[in-house]
Amino acid sequence: MTSKSKIRKRKSRHAGKQAAKTSPDTLVEQAREALAAGKFRDAIEAFKTLAKSEPPEVWIEGLADAYAGRAVDLEAKGMHKEALTLWENRAFYCPGVPPAPRHLALLLRMGRVQAALAGYEELLANGHSADVACARGHLAAAFLTDSDGFDRLRADDPVLRDGAPARAALEAYCSSDDDEAARQLEAIPFRSPYRDFALILKALLASADDANRSLGLLKRVATHSPFHTLAAAARLAMLPEWEFASQLAQAGPNTQAFAMALRGWPQRRCQLWRELMRDGREPDSSRLVTLLQRNNQALGADWARQKLRALAQAHLPGLPPRFTGAELPDRDRFLLAAMGAEAENLDLWTINTTWASFVDQIRAEHGRNDPPAGSDDALRIALVHRRCAGGKLPSLASPERQMAEQALEESLHLDPDYRPAYQQLIAHYRQTHRLQPARYWLDRALDRFPEDATLLHEALETALAGGTFKKAAGLAARILKQDPINRRAKASLFNAHIAHARKQVLKGRNDLAQRELEQADRWADGKPRQAQVALMRGLLRLPDDQAAAVATLREACEQLGGGLCGRLALALEAQRLNLTPKAVLKKARLLPPPPPDRSDLLACARLLREATDTNRARTPDAIAPLRGVFEKAAHSDELGYEDYTIVCESLRTAGEPALRCTFATAALQRWPGEPIFVLHQVEGKDARSVRLTVRDLHALETAFEQARESGDERTSQRLLQLLDELSPFGMGFMGELGSPPPAFPIGEPHTPPSEDVAEWLGAILASPGEVGDQLREIEETLGRDDLLRILEAAKGAGQLPPLPAQADDPPPRKGRKRSRDDGDNDPDQLDLF
Repeated sequence: MTSKSKIRKRKSRHAGKQAAKTSPDTLVEQAREALAAGKFRDAIEAFKTLAKSEPPEVWIEGLADAYAGRAVDLEAKGMHKEALTLWENRAFYCPGVPPAPRHLALLLRMGRVQAALAGYEELLANGHSADVACARGHLAAAFLTDSDGFDRLRADDPVLRDGAPARAALEAYCSSDDDEAARQLEAIPFRSPYRDFALILKALLASADDANRSLGLLKRVATHSPFHTLAAAARLAMLPEWEFASQLAQAGPNTQAFAMALRGWPQRRCQLWRELMRDGREPDSSRLVTLLQRNNQALGADWARQKLRALAQAHLPGLPPRFTGAELPDRDRFLLAAMGAEAENLDLWTINTTWASFVDQIRAEHGRNDPPAGSDDALRIALVHRRCAGGKLPSLASPERQMAEQALEESLHLDPDYRPAYQQLIAHYRQTHRLQPARYWLDRALDRFPEDATLLHEALETALAGGTFKKAAGLAARILKQDPINRRAKASLFNAHIAHARKQVLKGRNDLAQRELEQADRWADGKPRQAQVALMRGLLRLPDDQAAAVATLREACEQLGGGLCGRLALALEAQRLNLTPKAVLKKARLLPPPPPDRSDLLACARLLREATDTNRARTPDAIAPLRGVFEKAAHSDELGYEDYTIVCESLRTAGEPALRCTFATAALQRWPGEPIFVLHQVEGKDARSVRLTVRDLHALETAFEQARESGDERTSQRLLQLLDELSPFGMGFMGELGSPPPAFPIGEPHTPPSEDVAEWLGAILASPGEVGDQLREIEETLGRDDLLRILEAAKGAGQLPPLPAQADDPPPRKGRKRSRDDGDNDPDQLDLF
């Protein structure tokens, strides 16, 4: 095989022959084009060819530039010896061309000081001022490192003359004599070859007092300066700790060493860093663990343990075996287990159990007692309790809610100065209509923070919820005294007067109610609130002056948006005052209402939520005269997914299961199987005691699986609770909370059931009663084998119901004998589920 060098020589000879045939003018043009394009090897060949036949003024300058360009390229690649050879060829083939400062710099780097000084003297003799100044910079940098051999220079040469104070300043800085270093720097002239070095040293001296000035001085060092690398290292050393660590790995070894020295790193730390970054990249966790264990004493046992725990946490939920060794104490292992349960997205019970183990470990270290309130360990336990309670307490009546409440209360016993927990707990108890614990925690919070506006507002809301309107008005005034423009307090004060007015109406004291309405009118800062006052005034006037009252009521309804929303507001107010909503709407000539558009329907939903949140009253009487319009609106094409969700939730809180079911059914026609709408539909049926079918149960199970897989935790928990309530054999049969209900063993290979299950089924089917009727329907739908498998699973869970008591001669059933064709025994009808 032909070697590359032979191919290159052959091409070179071929190029030479071709060049010989080319005219000199064309060859000059080609050489200059190659030089401009950075093809220095081709340019060298072309100019050397011209040197054979043309005078030096044609080729010598171009050849020198081509040699210089090629030498710089090789030097950039780290090929210093090869680059020096090209510089020497430049000097040999281009006689009379002054040596380049880069050539002298490379000679200095390779320790050939005398050759560099000879080239410098040649520059001085020829009077090349720009090259002389650049060369002096390189000589100055070398002189600071080692002054041997420089005595051949004249005594008045700037390299020697200014080098003495520069070296003295450097020695003073290294000896921490900053005053002496500054004095020596003053002796260096502005146009000295040591100018950039002086700027760097001044920046280092000022870095402790004025970092911005230091950085400004360093920026004045040009990129082509021999001291530029030193300036870059100084800038690196001045970076913040986190940025310095990341930038250090990208610097060269000399820059790294200088920057570490400027930062004051001890030798052991420098060695450790180089060991970490020995392959030029961030070490993996395995190597970090090894280094932490090896340098445990040098780094500090506590610090090393914290870093080991942090590394282990980064690998959750699946910890490598090496992280579970004896280097981590029990407390850390319990902590990692709890974090791992969260990372693995286990069920809530398991997560809270693992956190409880961590808390128990801390208590064990304190003699199985809680640590003193306010101590570090007490704060750790309080943090765990707040973490288990979650950012938002569960709104469902479930064990999770009780667990979260207890956790948050315990956190306040251990950390009584954490104000947000008071606020969260008080608001939660108020929203779940448990005012006694809300008042208890309010008293404790206000004892610690008596003038806190947020807690005062929580006290105001609690007073309103408890019907103590005078106290609420006093609290609102107290808040407004602190903050006269507090809109929330103004709104609460308005609501307090309105609620007190209703209370007086129900007592038959319309005169006192009118007085409260006057007070409310003072705080009514918008048309909706003014309209609310007008509604009450119109209703109070209705028995005495119907015409004026009707005008007032119709005007107020228009101010509340007119349409369905205005009528609903009037009906709700009438219901609150123990009036008949339908009769009031008729007297006001507001029936029938117009069909609502999307905005009108959503306004109705908001109104229902506000009414039930503030008054805890169901609204069937208020909705009754408007029900038909609501039912038609369920099929509006204007409604989107979120709109249906909002309306269904509002109807749930308002106690309207039939309308809720209507809207959910309409939504399922557009989004079949959507879990939230399946929940609303089935829950609405169940609330009306409608017999649920096997198809309903199957839809619930499918919706639960879908919600759980999509990460919709709230909907999946609500579906699971509903499944628990509707399950024929209770929660034990459906599975643990937070886990999917097991599929019924339907369609599996036949396994003979136990005799007692078969006897139980036979006894139930032979006896009259609803359970027997339902099981017969299941048997018709699924078959005897699958029914027995279900019962076998129920027996295994300990949930098989007892046999009904049998009388010796049961009395005959009264009434007409119902036919199996009358629809009640539809195989899809299963009250059992």
